[in-house]
Amino acid sequence: MNEVSESEMSEVEDLDKVEEEKEAEMAKISAVIEKREPELYRYPNVVGLGASYRTKAGKPTDELCLVVYVEKKVPATQLSTRDLIPREIDGIKTDVVETGRIEAL
Repeated sequence: MNEVSESEMSEVEDLDKVEEEKEAEMAKISAVIEKREPELYRYPNVVGLGASYRTKAGKPTDELCLVVYVEKKVPATQLSTRDLIPREIDGIKTDVVETGRIEAL
């Protein structure tokens, strides 16, 4: 019979705790999306919202955030301040991701 060492058991417990924290953060982000959805869809180019990992230089990070999907990403210098997606909403960081045009099949 294989016995599990205390250090292995501790690792499993740590992984479970991390997973619980991620689930709690995803639930928090989902609640913010539900609360702010009508407001967020008023921004130009917004085509979707989601809870996911932030992307930097085309690679996913381990940071969860509210993702705002836009048809075309526009440089901040070309937008008025009222058209800029906030960097943070209700304590949740945002990430703007270009998707292109989304069409129903």
